Amino acid sequence: MTTINAPATESPAAHATRLMLAAVCPGGSLDGAQVPAGLGGYEPDQHAQVLSVAGFDALVVAVPHGYIEGDAGEERLRDVAWLGPRARRHDELVRLAMRAGPTLPVGFASLFSGDAAIERTLTIHAAEIRRHFEHTSGCEEWSVRLMGDRAAIVERELDTLVGDAGTGAGYLARRRLHPRAQGRADAWCLERADRLLEALADVVVEASERPVVSARRDDGTDALTHDALLVPAREQGAFEARLEAVAPELEADGLDIELSGPWPVFSFCPVLRGMSSETSGDRGDRAPEGTRT
Repeated sequence: MTTINAPATESPAAHATRLMLAAVCPGGSLDGAQVPAGLGGYEPDQHAQVLSVAGFDALVVAVPHGYIEGDAGEERLRDVAWLGPRARRHDELVRLAMRAGPTLPVGFASLFSGDAAIERTLTIHAAEIRRHFEHTSGCEEWSVRLMGDRAAIVERELDTLVGDAGTGAGYLARRRLHPRAQGRADAWCLERADRLLEALADVVVEASERPVVSARRDDGTDALTHDALLVPAREQGAFEARLEAVAPELEADGLDIELSGPWPVFSFCPVLRGMSSETSGDRGDRAPEGTRT
């Protein structure tokens, strides 16, 4: 095991009892050109460094014990004003690693006790990580959400279920059938999302269904579905053209597409077990909740 950009006789753990892992790349990818000496970490007195372990290059930042642990650390992680700039710095480090080639991005606050713990974890997951490099090489993650007026969709489904019932009976029926109408509305939205994915199938490597986080826009529309898409960079033009082609059909249904990216490929990463903290950032390391391929 060697440490790049650190004194030969010392490991980052000599100055701190924890290491935050930002990204993993194939061995030899991250040299002094990609990660110059003195590259900043999360605080002015911290520095990012590269550990060459288990055949991989791991981009890490040494942090003091208690930085994100214990009562004080947990309080920091709950403080948006503290967390925001450090999560953004983490994203910058991940993107720096991505410029070197295939990368396993790791969520903010992925904490290890030291060099040996990182080496042990990467050794255990070596085969998964190499498969990830092969699967995502040359690809980017894009976030696609279908937006629409969910309340109006539910009301439309209620109208279908209730039919021509009179005023009094109709009111009672609507209350009774409202949960069923919500389920029908959700199914209708997922069907539209599946149609969109079918239209994109030949320009997308993989699609991962993501949780729908409440996100009402100023126009009153809501996020109805959310998918992360693994798109080859060479297909970006075709991908965007396909979205434009399918947009009119969705607009006829009262829906529109919200696209964001490119992001690091967090949604398509294996989870690295062995961290002493399970906390991750807003796009942290996690296994997909559901996958459409």
